[in-house]
Amino acid sequence: MTTLYAEAFERSTRNGGGKGPAALVARRRAAFDRFASAGFPTTRDEDWRFTPVAPITRVDWRLDAGRLDAGGLVSAAQLEPFRFGQPGWATLVFVNGRFSPELSHRPELPAGVSVEPFAEALARDPEFVERSFALVAEPDATAFSALNTHLVEPGLLSLPTLLARMSAGPARAYGLEPPRIEVGARANLVLLDTETTWRVGEDGFRSRSENSWLLGQTLRGKVRLTVADGRVAFMSRRLEGGSK
Repeated sequence: MTTLYAEAFERSTRNGGGKGPAALVARRRAAFDRFASAGFPTTRDEDWRFTPVAPITRVDWRLDAGRLDAGGLVSAAQLEPFRFGQPGWATLVFVNGRFSPELSHRPELPAGVSVEPFAEALARDPEFVERSFALVAEPDATAFSALNTHLVEPGLLSLPTLLARMSAGPARAYGLEPPRIEVGARANLVLLDTETTWRVGEDGFRSRSENSWLLGQTLRGKVRLTVADGRVAFMSRRLEGGSK
């Protein structure tokens, strides 16, 4: 299976996929090397424990060169049931991996903000794209620690904005009640210690799996308390009166 994809990757590299800034080419190669080493995830991986992908792995996926053109394959009416958010939101539509301008919506945005396909950004400002790759989080990092490290700590985004984007923002996008703290409301909140540093070890795992790419690493920031639907789902030993 991996050999099939390795051959396809090398063909793509020879046919133009190897072009671009050095940082982009290196990231492409590193991403595929990671897939070649790890393969498809299984239910023994903690992040995929409840999402089996075995049916996908049993198919030899091949690029259909004859159907790369998005024209006529999908209509705006077919996409309508799957749209969400506000009418003014930017929406990029890709069909068979190719950007479809006629199905996309790109409104006027504030100065300094751009929503565009990666290929357009690369053609418009390759140096900016290459610099941006310095902010790409390593794949082993968790979502909060990666965003906190690469957006909040460098001053590109405030911590309150990041927390809103990871809580109330997704809730509104999916039509859910945004979490709030008020008298009479059932609590849904997380208490974060953003200053502490800690070393990842197997003794702290609470799942069935004791595997983690983060084993042995020192991280900044730790969850001290999680309350879900008014019930304490997690409490650290420090809050319980321990030392950790």
